[in-house]
Amino acid sequence: MISERCKLPLKVALALTLAIVSALWLGWDKPYWAAFAVIVMAATETSGHSLRKGRHRVLGTIAGVISAFVFVGLYAQQPLPFLLTFSLFAAVCVYLQTNPRNGYMWSITLMVCSLILVMGKLSGELTFNIAMLRLQETLLGVLCFTLVFSLLWPVSSRRLLHATLQGFFVEQQEKVSQSACFLAGEGERLKGLGFGDGMRFLSRIEDLLPAAMADSYHVSREIAAWQRFLVQLKKWALLCGHLSEACDLLDSSEIPGGQAELLALLAHIKQRFATAGHLLDLNSGKPNTAELPAVERIRLHADHDINPQYSGAILLLEQVLNQMDELSFELLVTLQEAVGQRHGNANSSNRYDKSVKPNGAEAWFRFDPERIYPALKTVIVVWVCIALWLYVPMPGGAMIVLLGVILGSVVFTLPFCNVKSLLYTMMAWSLVVLLQYVLLMPVFTEVWQLALFYFINAFGIWFVFWQPQQLLTKMLGSQLLVMMTMGAVQLTPQYDIQFALLQLLLIVVVMLVIFFVNQTFFSSQPEQVLLRQMSRVRHLFIWQLRLLGKQGHQQNRKQKVISKWLNNLILNQSSLHPVAVAEVATIRINWAGYPDVDTEKLSLVISRLYAVNLRLNSLRDSYQAYLAVQDEGSTSRRNADLDRWLANSVTALSNLLEKTNGLYCLQPTKEQLTQILSHLHLYRQEINSDSLLQLTLSREKASKLYQLVAALKLLLDELKQLNGLVSEVGFEQLRYRYFSL
Repeated sequence: MISERCKLPLKVALALTLAIVSALWLGWDKPYWAAFAVIVMAATETSGHSLRKGRHRVLGTIAGVISAFVFVGLYAQQPLPFLLTFSLFAAVCVYLQTNPRNGYMWSITLMVCSLILVMGKLSGELTFNIAMLRLQETLLGVLCFTLVFSLLWPVSSRRLLHATLQGFFVEQQEKVSQSACFLAGEGERLKGLGFGDGMRFLSRIEDLLPAAMADSYHVSREIAAWQRFLVQLKKWALLCGHLSEACDLLDSSEIPGGQAELLALLAHIKQRFATAGHLLDLNSGKPNTAELPAVERIRLHADHDINPQYSGAILLLEQVLNQMDELSFELLVTLQEAVGQRHGNANSSNRYDKSVKPNGAEAWFRFDPERIYPALKTVIVVWVCIALWLYVPMPGGAMIVLLGVILGSVVFTLPFCNVKSLLYTMMAWSLVVLLQYVLLMPVFTEVWQLALFYFINAFGIWFVFWQPQQLLTKMLGSQLLVMMTMGAVQLTPQYDIQFALLQLLLIVVVMLVIFFVNQTFFSSQPEQVLLRQMSRVRHLFIWQLRLLGKQGHQQNRKQKVISKWLNNLILNQSSLHPVAVAEVATIRINWAGYPDVDTEKLSLVISRLYAVNLRLNSLRDSYQAYLAVQDEGSTSRRNADLDRWLANSVTALSNLLEKTNGLYCLQPTKEQLTQILSHLHLYRQEINSDSLLQLTLSREKASKLYQLVAALKLLLDELKQLNGLVSEVGFEQLRYRYFSL
C-alpha cells in the first residue's frame, strides 16, 4: 500500500522523467524545457489547478512567441527604442503578473519573450526556430503531466470545493448557535465571527472555483450560478462582521422584546445551512427535497423603553438579522441551482437566483499601488543588468539580462521574499546537483540511467520537502536539478562544468543586484510593507469619506459623471485588501528585534481596522438609502440645511484624518449627533408629537436619517478608539530602513 506522502513524489518523478525521455526520443534539442513545464504544474493542489496552470502556460508561451516576433520585426536594428519598449513591456507584464486569476500567463509571456530574444539574437530564422522548439517542448511537458496526473491518484477540485464549503456551513451553524445563546442571555459574547476570517475563506473559494471549473463538467455547466453564489458569500461575510459588530456594542440585557422571533429566525438560518451541507455531500445518493423555511422579518426597535444610547446598535442588529435571514435563503436557492437540484419552494423564488451578478469590470482593472512596486523594481534590475552586459566584461554575454528579467519578475512578486535566504537555498541546491553532475553523470552510457537519475532525485526532493510551507524549496531544487544538468540531456551530451559554474556565477550576481534594489526601493520586508499598508488604509478611508461627502452636496450632471468615473476607475479600491496584507505582515515580522513595539496593541489595531471598514460600509449604505428617499420625496420641501450639515460633517471627518490627533477636534460634532439621535428617536416612536422634524421629514425619511446619523456616530467612535491605539503601538520603531544605521 502506497502512503499518501509517496503519491505526489511518485507522480512528479514519473512525469518529469517521461517528459525528458520523450523529448530525447523525438529528437528535440532542449528537453529541459518540457521538464520545467512539469515542475511548475506539479506545484499545485488539485488536478483542476494543474490543468488551469497548464492552459495559462501554453497561452503565455504563445503570447511570448508573438511578442518576440513583434520586437524582432520592429526593433532588430534599433537598440535604444528596443530597450525602452521592452522595459515598458516588462513592467506591464510584471504588473499583470500579480493578478491571481491569470497572472501566471503574463509571467510566462515575459519569460518566453525574453528567452527567445536572447537565444535568437534578434535573427529572424534563429528566433523562429527557438520559438517553435519552445512551444513544442511546452506542449510536450503539459501532455506528459496531464497523462500521469490524470491516471495516477487524481485529486478532484470539485470534491475539495464541496468539502471546503461543507466545513464552512458546519462552522456557520456553530456560530449561529453561539449568536442565539448570546442574544438569549445564556452565553458569552460572540467571538470569532469577524470579517477577517470571512475574507480568508473567500480567498480560498476564489482559488478553488476556477480549478473546479477546469476539471469538472458539473461545475463548468453551472458556472453562472457558482459565480452568483460567490458574490452572495461575500455579502454573507460582510453581514457576519456587522453581526459581530452589533454584539460588541450590546449587552444581551439591552435587547428588547421579541426574543422568541429572533431565536426562530436564527433557527431557520441554521436549518438552511444544514440543508446546504447535505446538498454538497457527493456521497449522499438522495437529493434533499425538504421545504425551505420562509423569510421572516423581525422588529427589535419598536419598543418605547429602549435606551437611546443603545438604539443605534439595536437598529443595526435588527437590520443585520433580517438581511442574514434573506441572504441565507438566497444562498441555499443559488446552491441548489449550482449543484443541479431544484426542489421544494425554490422554483417559486427565482427572484433571488438572478438578483446577484458578479461585477466583471473590477476583475479586468483595479488600480493597486502595491502592484506597481514590483514592476518598477524589475525595470531597474533589467537596466542594471543591461549596463553590466554593455560596460563590464561579463561572461555569458546577454545571459545576465535574461536572468535579470526572469529572477526579477519572480522574486519581486513573491510576498515578503527574503532574498538572502533565497540565494543561500539556491547555492546549496546548486552544490548538491553539481557534485552529482561531476562525479556521477559522466559514467552514464544509456538513456535508462539518465531517466533513473532524474526519477530518483525528483522523488527524493518532493518526498523530503513534502510540507506546504516547503513548496519554494522543492521548486528551486527541482528546477536547479534540471538547469545545472542541461548539458547532459542534449542530443549530444556535454559535461561542461564551466558552463554550469558560469550559470551559478550569473545567478549570484543577479541576486545581489535584486537584493540591493529590493532594500533600496519600496522594500518588501514585512516591516516596510506593514507601514505602507497602514498609510494606504488611512488614505483610502479619507478618499471614501470625501466621496460620500460629495454625494450629499448638489452636483450638476458633469460633476456627477466625473465623480462616478473617478470612483469606478481609480478610487473604487477596497480598503479590506491592505488590511489583510498588513495582518499577514504582522505574522512575518520578527518581533524579537523590536522589543519596544506593543504587539498586543498591534493586534487590536488590525481588529479595529476591520471594524472601521464595517462601519464605513454601514455609513455608505445608510447614506445612499437616505439620499434615495430624498429623491423620491420630491413633493415635500427638502431639508437642505440638515443635508448640508451631514455632508460637511463627513467631509470634515475626512480632513481631520489627515492630521495628527485631528479626531479629538470632533467632540462638538459628536455631541450634535447625539442630540439629533435623541430627537429622531422620540419622533420615530411618536413620543414627541410637537417636534419640528415633522415639518421637514416624513416617518420614512426620519428612519433613514436615524440610521445614517447612528452609523456616522459609530464610525466616529471607532476612529477615535483606533487613533488612540495607533499612538500606543510604537510604529516609529519600524521605520528604520535596512541601511539607515
